[in-house]
Amino acid sequence: MPKIKALHSRYPNSLEIISVAYSSNYAAYHKAIKDNSMNWVNIYGDSTLINDYGGRTGIPRIYLIDKSGKIIYDNTAEEHGDSDLKNLELKVSNLLSQ
Repeated sequence: MPKIKALHSRYPNSLEIISVAYSSNYAAYHKAIKDNSMNWVNIYGDSTLINDYGGRTGIPRIYLIDKSGKIIYDNTAEEHGDSDLKNLELKVSNLLSQ
């Protein structure tokens, strides 16, 4: 979460963060948003959206989607993982500097 928050702060007018949560405990979901200061779009229980982007495979999952809707980053598809999100940071930087 700290890396996502840092990217959001670094590119506030160029990068939209959207968090999607499975339907589960709504109170816990709401608490996590508050506790983590997730001041971006948060979607709860939208199964169509979840299924459109991989269904119930590997969570948490992070995507970078360009303006045309193409997925250009998927943390679960990175060759050796991207636990520190360095590849994500690089792709965001490259995308926004074009």
